[in-house]
Amino acid sequence: MPVAPDGSAYELIGPEDAPCVVLIHGLGLNRACWQWTSPALVAGYRVLSYDLYGHGQSVDPPETPSLTLFSLQLQGLLDHRGIADAVIVGFSLGGMIARRFAQDCPDRARAGHPAFAAPTQRRGAGRDPGTGRAGPRRGSAINCRGGA
Repeated sequence: MPVAPDGSAYELIGPEDAPCVVLIHGLGLNRACWQWTSPALVAGYRVLSYDLYGHGQSVDPPETPSLTLFSLQLQGLLDHRGIADAVIVGFSLGGMIARRFAQDCPDRARAGHPAFAAPTQRRGAGRDPGTGRAGPRRGSAINCRGGA
């Protein structure tokens, strides 16, 4: 597992000449949460996932955590790997960091995708077409393990 000079643990996979996608996890998680997403992206992208300060195998934050600190962490990691710009993807806290990074470094964020909004916050998304309620119908099963 590579570690940047600031103590950030990360994984960088995919073709070196491909555009870079950065995946930022949420609070209390680590880069392993992208284990099913990263393989789907590597055919066309260089994928960088990392552990935020105080998460996974990264060191504790050098100061009181803030969105600015986490944005600086990402800047340092991109600098360390020689990555000029990237598509930034995050959810939950990672989405807020993606937005902060795009504000701090607009020339380095090719596109931001802060995926932190719950589906029910978007008009009609995540709603049962029969009842209009958020989530599945009462009595219906949710299969989280795949298959029928």
